[in-house]
Amino acid sequence: MAESLKLIKSNLNKAVALFPFPITQDSTAAARYTISDLAKFREFVGLLAGLNIFQEQVLFLSNSIIFATAGNSINVQANEALVIRDVLDTLKVLIANFMILLDEVVPDEQVASIDIKLPNSINDFNKLSKIAHQIDLAISQPLAHSDVDSITNIESVENGSIILNVDFSAQSALEAVGFIGAFIRFAIYIRKSSLENDLLVEKIREKKIKNSKIDISELEKTNKEEEKERIEEVVNEIFDKYYTRVPENGKLDELGRITNSLDTLIELFSKGVVITPSINATSQITKEFPTVSEIQLLENKTKEIEGPQPPEHPVV
Repeated sequence: MAESLKLIKSNLNKAVALFPFPITQDSTAAARYTISDLAKFREFVGLLAGLNIFQEQVLFLSNSIIFATAGNSINVQANEALVIRDVLDTLKVLIANFMILLDEVVPDEQVASIDIKLPNSINDFNKLSKIAHQIDLAISQPLAHSDVDSITNIESVENGSIILNVDFSAQSALEAVGFIGAFIRFAIYIRKSSLENDLLVEKIREKKIKNSKIDISELEKTNKEEEKERIEEVVNEIFDKYYTRVPENGKLDELGRITNSLDTLIELFSKGVVITPSINATSQITKEFPTVSEIQLLENKTKEIEGPQPPEHPVV
């Protein structure tokens, strides 16, 4: 089961909220039943299908008569209606039992929290320690020195890929999430621009652009200067918004800390780390963050630049 347990729990709660689906006997014809609220019924089946659970029951409902019409109700023969009702009753029991288990092993996330998915390559304690230190430098340290003045707490760790749920001190939790979202968004903006420039250089170098008379060394120099300017602009923007209480004699230190944090985030993203808002986050929080697809695009561009990588432990 590759799906996140948090996602499964969230979508199962949505599915349960769609119950009941009326299946009533026709008062004038005992052999005929009416199934109502088919729009909700189909949404219910779609939620379960997307999670790849209870597949036998979901497959039966997906191929049943409820998908034979676009309407919101349908009249069916008694044998069809009663089988659908039995399958629904079975699903109710399965979902209820599964939810009991999920409630025990998957704690509810705070709205003002973030999920950090670590790369699948983290398979020993040494690697885990190193990447945890980088995450601390990228997130915890900037928070501690900013106006937000928040601290981070690891609330839960999910199985499969290692996913940390991190929340923040209650007094400034929402502001802290927005702060982290800004850092991530700016880091991706910087890295994306740099990778696009690097890709252009590679294409010219490999003669993918024929008859090009561009001086590659000059182009690389220009790219580095532009990247430096972008970083300075972003760092100053973050400082002006989140570090207003820093005394003038401490400004250079904080600017350096912000720069290091952005650089570390960029490196983490290139390794496959994904940072997203809580699954329970409001739309106001979610919009502060880049989407997972944007982060994935950054990773793909990195791989395109680096090319095929040798295995960590070559076979002798």
